[in-house]
Amino acid sequence: SDVYPVIYDSNNVVLSLPPLINGDHSKMSVKTKNIFIECTAVDAHKANVVLNTMLTMFAQYCSKPFEIEPVEVEQVDGKVIVYPDLSDRSQDVSVQKINQRIGINVNADKTAELLNRMCLRTNVI
Repeated sequence: SDVYPVIYDSNNVVLSLPPLINGDHSKMSVKTKNIFIECTAVDAHKANVVLNTMLTMFAQYCSKPFEIEPVEVEQVDGKVIVYPDLSDRSQDVSVQKINQRIGINVNADKTAELLNRMCLRTNVI
């Protein structure tokens, strides 16, 4: 393809041409105060899952914990999307189905405990 993504800051300094280069301007050190986390992939859903996971796990180490700034991304067609999308979503699933899918045999309370430890807010109904 003759088209490559370019990530640049508000001063039009090129931060990265993923996956081609990452420059000295954007490398991290112990003095780093602001971090831009980007994720590129061919599957948008998987990229969002990875991005949201990285952001939320990394955010606890910010000078102001869990402060995540939104970023506008302009797509090739001109559509602008704001990332990250950290909105909640609900899903009903049976303990039997979970046990069957991942090959374990635990009760509902233990399943909820394990899901909560993975930062997945869980209610047993």
